[in-house]
Amino acid sequence: MIEAMKQALEALERTGNIAGFRHEREKEAITSLRQAIEQAEKREPVAYVTDLEFDSETELIPSRRKGQLGTDGMDIPLYAQPQREWVGLTDEEVKDIVWNLPYEPSQEHIRAIEAKLKEKNT
Repeated sequence: MIEAMKQALEALERTGNIAGFRHEREKEAITSLRQAIEQAEKREPVAYVTDLEFDSETELIPSRRKGQLGTDGMDIPLYAQPQREWVGLTDEEVKDIVWNLPYEPSQEHIRAIEAKLKEKNT
């Protein structure tokens, strides 16, 4: 995937050089691609596989084993999904929830529940 992004970046940069000018959208796309490539290159794979078919022939090894005997052909890196940032409830969302309850919990109760959810999900 990084190679595809680099090719796209190269193509975008080349077209601007031929025409002698760049549109604002092209500049934004070039900047975005450069940032995406930089981030992708910083990430370390968690494992490698022989192919992406994941059939009975596919082998998977953890990154720490890469380069050891018997890991030839394990060239496709797999990356962990980036952790999502916790997004809490807005006051409006809390009001919507409370409105539908048969009783009225306090704001402290609601925030305590939210804190517990955050603790469990981060």
